[in-house]
Amino acid sequence: MARGILLVLSEPVSTADDDAYNKWYDDIHLPEVLALSGFTSARRFRMSEVQLPSQGGFESVSSRFPNRYVATYEVEGPDLAVAAKALTEASSALTVSPAMAYDRTIAVLFEEISSR
Repeated sequence: MARGILLVLSEPVSTADDDAYNKWYDDIHLPEVLALSGFTSARRFRMSEVQLPSQGGFESVSSRFPNRYVATYEVEGPDLAVAAKALTEASSALTVSPAMAYDRTIAVLFEEISSR
């Protein structure tokens, strides 16, 4: 059984769209993706204003890290290609939001190499 995560870095079009972006992501997008084959759970995170001093604090980190929001989707199946194919095939049917900055979004699939 293959396991991995789909890591998605994203953000709203503007700070004025923050509420609409988060509502769409939580209420519409997550359920749509979790209905696809191979996707078992999801978690979302927002960049904390508390950052490590060794990294220069919040201002330094936020100026270097491209997105304020991260979503992780747990992926599991015979191989990760099953989930990747399911998401690719469903992409045109997924609900889009004008509040999401698609041009500043990146999704990367990682395969698990160890677990404790």
